[in-house]
Amino acid sequence: MKKLGIFAVFAVFGVGAFAASVGVPWYVDNASIGARIPQKNFIGSKRGVVTGIVSLKSNRTDTLECSITYYNSAGADLGPAYPNNTFSIAPLSALAFRPNAVDPGSSPGGQEGPQGVLVPDNPAGTTLGQNGSLVISWVGGDKDVQGQVAYYQTSIHPNDAPTAADPRLLTYSYAHLLPPGV
Repeated sequence: MKKLGIFAVFAVFGVGAFAASVGVPWYVDNASIGARIPQKNFIGSKRGVVTGIVSLKSNRTDTLECSITYYNSAGADLGPAYPNNTFSIAPLSALAFRPNAVDPGSSPGGQEGPQGVLVPDNPAGTTLGQNGSLVISWVGGDKDVQGQVAYYQTSIHPNDAPTAADPRLLTYSYAHLLPPGV
């Protein structure tokens, strides 16, 4: 009888919208704005930096409104607070963003397109070594968004003496597919 009552409630009121989310369990993004890939702004330094890029694709035929929340390594919510944590993905399109930097692709060396530059950044700042986790949420189904997180790190070849004309750079890159939303 209880099951019949629950079914009756759904039949009368309809099934409401469900919230879904996908998380990036850990990201690193400590390259400067306009760093390019391969990064060319650290000639003379043996220390490489990492450009972290999160890519998201909407599988919906309408504009998808999303929110983002950043966390530090201890799990503390860094924000940003609503409404400064929202962005949208155009129907059936994709975007790529850097979690710690507004890095427009229209600028030399920039990595974010018109949609990606509108994704709110980590409000904790862009200090060297900035990293953490993030969660993207939306109202809809768990398969409405798919994505990946990619990393690009450029290092100076250890056996060569780099110069501005011939930097002897090595770029390592790898990406992880994000799991379906939950």
